[in-house]
Amino acid sequence: MSDFGMAETDDGRTPKIGNSTNLDPKIFVLGHGNVIGKSVIQEFFNCIGTMAFDDAPILKETKYYADAISALVLKLERRFIHTHPTLQRLFYELPVIKDPRAKKIATLVLMNEFDHIVREAREIFDFYGMNREKLVIDEILYNNDYLLRYLFHNDHIFDENIKKEVPPLNIIQQVFNSVNRQYSWIVAGNQEGFKDGQLANAKISMDDVSHITFEKPFDKSTSLDKKKKDDNT
Repeated sequence: MSDFGMAETDDGRTPKIGNSTNLDPKIFVLGHGNVIGKSVIQEFFNCIGTMAFDDAPILKETKYYADAISALVLKLERRFIHTHPTLQRLFYELPVIKDPRAKKIATLVLMNEFDHIVREAREIFDFYGMNREKLVIDEILYNNDYLLRYLFHNDHIFDENIKKEVPPLNIIQQVFNSVNRQYSWIVAGNQEGFKDGQLANAKISMDDVSHITFEKPFDKSTSLDKKKKDDNT
């Protein structure tokens, strides 16, 4: 089973999943089970009905506002990496949308996509009496960042790591490919047969660390220093 491909749209900024040109249009109305399939939906709810559900509300699992925000952001980013690439791109664009109406529309779209997280966030804000227009969030996240020094055991490496500004398209592309690599084997195995021991050793990945590679931006100062050294040799 080959990996899914991602191609850029004509504007060169918004990624999309490539499709065949041999298309047959059909109208689907959501809520009737025709998009996923009625029998597939039935099977899904049959399966989850036998599973233990241990995702307790954040307010019950935490005692302080900072801990609640950390848990909320973890939920948000776990959901984000499995979201459609176009909506991921919209998320990145949110801080730079200038038109008020456009920003409201984008916000409503994202609220709909992250509905249960938005609801839990509001419960947390109300519980701690936070002003929704002046929420304390990024300050907590920056403080959490610096706690990671103890994991890196190297201040220089840590500081260099958080200074890196990775282009959103690099993150979207590589997160998409990572999710595909983690789970496509299930579909491939079901269609082509699982390898010996593959299911016995299979684990659901819950790794909250992402490794993103990207081309370094051109550093003029470094290039000038190098040129001076070359001229002196």
